[in-house]
Amino acid sequence: LPTVRQKQLDFALIEVTPLPSESANHLLQRWSSESHLDSLTPAVASNILDRSHGNPFLLKELFLAYAYHAKRDAISDADWLDRNSQGSLRRRFALLPIQAEYVLQFLAVSGQPITFHQLQIVSRTPPDELQRNLNLLAAQGWIHSRSRDFMSDIEISHDKFRQAILVSLPRDRLLRRHFRMAIMLSTEVPPPWARMGDHYWNAEQYREAAACYLQAAQQARETGSFREALQFLVRANHEKADRNQKEVEEVAMLEAECLAAVGNSREAATRFEQLYQASEDPDSKLLYRGLAGEQWIRAGQLDSGLEYLDHTLRRLGITRLKHSWISHLVLRLKILN
Repeated sequence: LPTVRQKQLDFALIEVTPLPSESANHLLQRWSSESHLDSLTPAVASNILDRSHGNPFLLKELFLAYAYHAKRDAISDADWLDRNSQGSLRRRFALLPIQAEYVLQFLAVSGQPITFHQLQIVSRTPPDELQRNLNLLAAQGWIHSRSRDFMSDIEISHDKFRQAILVSLPRDRLLRRHFRMAIMLSTEVPPPWARMGDHYWNAEQYREAAACYLQAAQQARETGSFREALQFLVRANHEKADRNQKEVEEVAMLEAECLAAVGNSREAATRFEQLYQASEDPDSKLLYRGLAGEQWIRAGQLDSGLEYLDHTLRRLGITRLKHSWISHLVLRLKILN
């Protein structure tokens, strides 16, 4: 049952916990009787319960939509459940006051909890007006807070609500909402580069997104999260990324280092070879060729690796001692281990 957790300003924060199956079933049967419908079949009741995840608000919405279409259209239970669960939420969303709908759009686009201050900035809504809209949305079950302080952490109550809202947004408006979210997040210290990149990407601002993902990749590399860094680099290398030749080399070097760190030596060696071929700086070419040789050795390509390293050592004026077949065998065994 709902419990009052904290009182702030002119409203009480209500936390709605998922209903037990027994209570939810009791409500469904009671609503069915009040609506003068035949008793719900176990399959229908189970499907509605599964879709609602015990959320009382969603449970009631799904039942009302079912009752409406069962009376009017006499469609099968399965057809209704497939066609109308999201439609019911979209109709309810459309009935909200314009300003409350506007605020809810940003909460849906955010995809993560957002503070009152962030929501105020991105929606450009005066605090008093924003508070009134949040009170309304909380009372209707659209939003909730994960923390005790409602003002600090707000999000959509259920993923199905978010999906219904996003589907209802025209494409150009959705792009603008994502762009505004990215701009707002850019004022944070330190900037949440990955989140900014996601919003710029969804706003189809690929140049800005690529720059953010590169920063996120560098942060991930610094913390040792090399696989995460490689994921960011996929989008950081978008064709619309605006970089000069030096910056392109730096990004490729970062990718090669991350590949080497996760043990993908063959791909790392290939990247270092590409850097060697593309670079015009003699010192850089020497570095890339030596790194390629190291990674080919780690990949088990001993002859190619030693050839690359020999070239690098000769350029440095260092003579490598010739290895016997025994030393080659030892080196190969170390690679395997």
